[in-house]
Amino acid sequence: MKKLLVSILAMFILTAPCFAFGPKKQKAYKLDMAYDTKVNTSFIEHQKYPFKVGVAYINDNRITPFYHSKDNFFTKDTLTALREVIIRELEASGIFGQVMELPVRVEHPVEKMANLKIVRDYDADLLLLVDLNYFNLIRGMSKDEMRIMMREKTSKNLSKGMEMKVKLDAIFQLIYLKKNYVLWADAVSRSNMAFAEKGALKKGELAELVHKTVYESMSDMLKLMYYNGRELKKSRTAL
Repeated sequence: MKKLLVSILAMFILTAPCFAFGPKKQKAYKLDMAYDTKVNTSFIEHQKYPFKVGVAYINDNRITPFYHSKDNFFTKDTLTALREVIIRELEASGIFGQVMELPVRVEHPVEKMANLKIVRDYDADLLLLVDLNYFNLIRGMSKDEMRIMMREKTSKNLSKGMEMKVKLDAIFQLIYLKKNYVLWADAVSRSNMAFAEKGALKKGELAELVHKTVYESMSDMLKLMYYNGRELKKSRTAL
């Protein structure tokens, strides 16, 4: 029975989200998800899709919000901020002729009639769908701390230091609207960790952790899209 309780406690500590703003007396702050440096797109040699692509609202499939039970971690709503970063990187990459926000939510499975309505209402050729499965700040224990807890059968000996991880996991789909044809689909998964000696990261450290994870995810998205996406000729009739 004791071993079972210890195992449950260990799993709770490993998966529980962490209040990463710092000590309780410290005034809470919010982060800007956008980073300063654009993703390196030197690998792009030509405009792969000389068409207008629309980025729909992100489908949120996460089990929990970014931090604990809240999604107010950033200066803007988490999904809004992430979509803005995606659009910015698509525009800067030059992969598409034009990039636009689509004020629509596209559910699965994608219906052809709904796609044709997007073409008619927004004059978009392509649709980028994003299914966000994971974008969270989580905490864990070091191996030494885990060994101490299992040996002493108590969490009292744990230090205040904690491993902090930001993880982003999403599925992207690029759809040719008139034919309801998937030109490209791939999963992107990135995570980065830092150790908080006092149980909380400083604002700059936390911003660096978030920006690094989002930046790497955007870099993966662009590379996978460019190299794995199926060609679509300018005539829009051949795939």
